[in-house]
Amino acid sequence: MTVFMSIPGAERYLNCVLHRGEKDILLVISVMLIAIVGIPGLILYQILPLYIESGVEFDLLSFYIYVLFMSVLVAFFAYRMNASLLHHYERDLEWMSSLIEYAEGESKETMALKALRDSMDGLVSRLLYKITLATFLVLIVADTALAATYLCLNDYVLYYYEYAVIFTVFITLSGNALYVVDRIEKIDRTQCKFTQSFSECMSDEQPIIGSMPETVKPHRMWLHVVLIVVTLGIYSLILTIMAAHSLNAHIREQWAYEEDLLKWMMTKDGVDNIVHAEREAELSLLGQLYRII
Repeated sequence: MTVFMSIPGAERYLNCVLHRGEKDILLVISVMLIAIVGIPGLILYQILPLYIESGVEFDLLSFYIYVLFMSVLVAFFAYRMNASLLHHYERDLEWMSSLIEYAEGESKETMALKALRDSMDGLVSRLLYKITLATFLVLIVADTALAATYLCLNDYVLYYYEYAVIFTVFITLSGNALYVVDRIEKIDRTQCKFTQSFSECMSDEQPIIGSMPETVKPHRMWLHVVLIVVTLGIYSLILTIMAAHSLNAHIREQWAYEEDLLKWMMTKDGVDNIVHAEREAELSLLGQLYRII
């Protein structure tokens, strides 16, 4: 009887697959689209007729409350997107290391695999994650404090605070969206090359294993920057949706590849039993995974 625990690297890889739901955060595009594009559009739809038809100015307090609400919401999405990217990246490093260990256990040449794994080091930093988290928390505290004391503040203070918040949010959102688009493109390309190299070093094994296709298309970063500048940051809302879509597409494609690879490992190594050191509550997840496979 062959068990997964007896195969070097296989148990480590299985851990990555089982816990992917804890690391890979799929962002709900429809919610983001409604929140950071639909709501501003609805507000403008209500505001513009006041100026065009009757010349009535929009109430300062209403606009202030809207800015507070939207700034926190948009800052939250920037933070969650960066968190999703960081967590997935950390799992990718372990995922690639586990396959290198597996290949080494099969006495394969892993120099190319290690070079690709090493090229991923430092690709995603925790710095922007901390910045987006700090921005989100600071806005919650500042907006709450000002909302509670707005009656004591004059219109000029509120006016300048609104524009300071808008500027901060768009700078954070633009930088984060550009960063995520660029990083996920590099991760996707590197993982595609890694799986191709893994397939090549296992080419003498039966059955033949394929590779993970490139899901994320290359972006012209300079064009995104120009559009952000020309639209005074508004394009960053659209770019955020695009970044979230690219991240989701990459994660889903990797999940599909992982399931195919797991079936390949079981077939190649003649695995007829799975022994995995998991808590009792997590055994059902293992069972569900193999029912899907």
